[in-house]
Amino acid sequence: MKKQFLAALAVSLGLACTICTMPVSAQEIPAESFMELGLGNTDADDLSGNDISDNDLEMMTEASVINRDRTIFSAVDIRGGSSRTFDVTNGKKKIILFGGIPSCGYTTSTLQHLDSVFQYLDTSKVEVFCFDIKGNGTDTIRKYLSNYKISSDTFVNSRSVSDASNRLYNDARFAAIDDGKIDADDFGYTMPLVLYVDGSGNVLRTSVGPQSVNEILDNVIASGLKLQEKPRNGVQVSEITARYKHVKVQNFVKRIYNIALERGYDEAGLNDWVDQLEKGKATGANVGYGFFFSKEYTEKNLSNEAYVETLYMVMMDRLADDAGKKTWIDLLNNGLSREFVYKGFSESEEFTRICQEYGINRGSVKLTQGRDRNEGATRFVARLYRNVLGREYDVPGMNTWCNVICDKSKTVEYVSTTGFFHSKEFLEKNTSNEEYVKILYRTFLGREYDAPGLNNWVTALKNGKSRDQVLMGFSQSKEFKEIMAKYGL
Repeated sequence: MKKQFLAALAVSLGLACTICTMPVSAQEIPAESFMELGLGNTDADDLSGNDISDNDLEMMTEASVINRDRTIFSAVDIRGGSSRTFDVTNGKKKIILFGGIPSCGYTTSTLQHLDSVFQYLDTSKVEVFCFDIKGNGTDTIRKYLSNYKISSDTFVNSRSVSDASNRLYNDARFAAIDDGKIDADDFGYTMPLVLYVDGSGNVLRTSVGPQSVNEILDNVIASGLKLQEKPRNGVQVSEITARYKHVKVQNFVKRIYNIALERGYDEAGLNDWVDQLEKGKATGANVGYGFFFSKEYTEKNLSNEAYVETLYMVMMDRLADDAGKKTWIDLLNNGLSREFVYKGFSESEEFTRICQEYGINRGSVKLTQGRDRNEGATRFVARLYRNVLGREYDVPGMNTWCNVICDKSKTVEYVSTTGFFHSKEFLEKNTSNEEYVKILYRTFLGREYDAPGLNNWVTALKNGKSRDQVLMGFSQSKEFKEIMAKYGL
């Protein structure tokens, strides 16, 4: 009922505004820049539209949609004198400002800030429309626009030329009421009123009152509008440049939240990672590592395949290619850690480029596990576990044996013979002579037994040869030397 009453009342209400002084800086904004609604004309044509991201669409309500019956109209940009069509369906995002131009100090300072931000936006994707709601003279507005070099890309309309924006303004005002920015009970607000709208007329965000560069940037970014690295007019604004860099760092972290954790960011976590990156306490590789080896991610218990696929999306910004995916999974299946694979992705050309695009220092991560010291040694030890013990490796054992081999504290032959075949686990298997010899074939010759050979070795054991003697016979074979060489050992 309340909205219906307001909608009906809006038709009979016009606009009146206390006159503010002619252009002032942001520091000189007078206190009388407060707008109250009074009786006046309501003859109006139509207008609306702007485009915005899908981020806030779940917050949309019926009152936050520009009236579709008046989404297109032709108005005049006072600088060119030619009509320009305001079309909510043209596919461009739009920022719309209503206020006293330039009689209201709040409006004029906000318009100056908005124009500075607009220089960093792609005009093929976004438009800015400014509508005077106080009937300021065309010449006065032109002088202001010229003095402050407001972008020629910014559409500016004066009510002295056309009051076609009145009905659009009513829709905009009710969107701000619905958004809680205007008090519906006293019908007042501090100028200006700014809307961020998508191509279907959905108002994603509203703001009222004087707005700083950072406030406008927050709304622009929250509306899915991307900043360009350099302004079109070549005039760098330090606030925007700093904000641009900050937002890029934020987006770098948000991207990992979305892909790796498959959720939106939490404010504390986002701020912490951004702070570390901006202060040089962390690199892109460090941040990615923090996500992939966080408790939240590891508790997903993803398969090696799923892990690698996620790495491709986060670290290379693409789907996995079959050959590459197979290579990485093979490493994981043969003893190398997920940290080892992560490091490989973090040092890729693709991730280097991603970090450069976001203004991030790529950096690198340090591996600490023994199994990551030498790929060949790790594959070799994994093979011993499977052939000798008949099971997959355990990580502590794998790290221990890999360190022994890499540190050369024992020979590879010692690890392969005494290390595994004299281990408590193997001895407790109580293998028969025949099974023992079969294991030797697989371990040292890299093949299954042949019947004559198996028979000869089993007979030798029956006739008094020790298992260690037979073991040495296999470990000193030409075939085993070739196997070690295959692993670079």
